[in-house]
Amino acid sequence: MKSNSLLIGLFLTISFLNFSFAKKESFTFISEPGEFVKLDTDNEVYYRYKPAKSGHKTIVFLNGLTHSTKDWEAFLKYYLQLDPHSGVLLYDMTGMGESMKNRFPELYTVPVENQVNDLSALLKYLEVNEAVELVGLSYGGGVGIQFAAAHPEQVDNLVLMAPYVAPIREQHYWIETMIHMARRFPPWSFIFSKVSNDELYEYFFRLIVTTFPSAETSLLEEPQWLPYKLELIFQMANGIRKLLAEDIIHKLPKGSLHLWLAKEDEYVENAEHLPLWEKSPNNVKGSRIFFEYTKHKIPQEIPETSAYFLNKLIKGDPELHSGKTLIVDPTKKVITTTRESEKTCDGILE
Repeated sequence: MKSNSLLIGLFLTISFLNFSFAKKESFTFISEPGEFVKLDTDNEVYYRYKPAKSGHKTIVFLNGLTHSTKDWEAFLKYYLQLDPHSGVLLYDMTGMGESMKNRFPELYTVPVENQVNDLSALLKYLEVNEAVELVGLSYGGGVGIQFAAAHPEQVDNLVLMAPYVAPIREQHYWIETMIHMARRFPPWSFIFSKVSNDELYEYFFRLIVTTFPSAETSLLEEPQWLPYKLELIFQMANGIRKLLAEDIIHKLPKGSLHLWLAKEDEYVENAEHLPLWEKSPNNVKGSRIFFEYTKHKIPQEIPETSAYFLNKLIKGDPELHSGKTLIVDPTKKVITTTRESEKTCDGILE
């Protein structure tokens, strides 16, 4: 009897230690600072990395335009409770966060192709040789599409959260109208007579990109960096603005495309993403999810729900790899509607 009690006590102690270690491992990673690495591309980036345990996947997170690695922390708090053994790679792309500060006061262009090359070089440096789970928010989604199309063998699933996939139509029409007026009416027609349409487009595009983000919380937290940040935000946005994801979507790995959209997106209308899904080959589609009651920054708006569904997706949940369109109630973490296909998305985009 006494020996049985000792064995039970030992078992409970070991179980508690294992549980505590898993929890500690998760939250230690979130709180630990990262480091810089000079890549083969000659760019130096800031990263935070937790290697995957054997049998587990590495997830690479691609920041939104005004974000940094810290903006994934609320999401990771929940995700690493679900799978503390996943590998996690966070990094500030060129022009973002700590990578941006490290190059101050240097000014430079940021072509999206350079971001793709940096990620490839970073994975090589970290010796991540297996295909990764690639998760990108907004601008990061656009970078993710470019990366997966260029390196399909390095991507397992591509999760695009409210991604940039093409010039936003309302912005594009406004800029085209301004160019037309600048060409037609004096004195602007004389002032801009020797300026190309592309240069004019860039001029008006800068007005938009450097105005609206200036009220972002992430920028206002460090006002001393605001002018420099806004310039680099413009350079990143300008470097990706000609992307037409529908032209390269056929290059993605089979079944890899997972399009996550926020029903109450305040920046980009859901209709902007219709051409991407409609023109994607069926063998590329994984699933499309509309999150109800949710705004643009999905991992910050609904960190627990988005972590829950990413975990299900990575584990291979059949419903999330069916090519279907799903409607999710984030308050309950449940799928409320499933549709085989949506050409017009009637009832979804209302």
